[in-house]
Amino acid sequence: MSRDYQRSRIYAWEDRHIHPRDRSVIPFEQAQSIVNYVWTEAGRTYPPKVVAISKTATRSVATANRLRIRIRGTASRRPSCCTRSRTA
Repeated sequence: MSRDYQRSRIYAWEDRHIHPRDRSVIPFEQAQSIVNYVWTEAGRTYPPKVVAISKTATRSVATANRLRIRIRGTASRRPSCCTRSRTA
């Protein structure tokens, strides 16, 4: 698998500018409703499902593709910036 430099640059930018400033959190249980709202406002149908990321994924906070957004479900709250950036 090759490295995605564009994605790496975006994540580095988020780490420098977004994560230090955004201390808001959302409950895991509300993540799906937020994703649904964002997709509805964008005029899209069939939003991705929010599921808990594997407990063995120790380095990842969240991952996403067109069908699924994986965030940590074991913790009761997730940083809101993770959900927003994976939804967009």
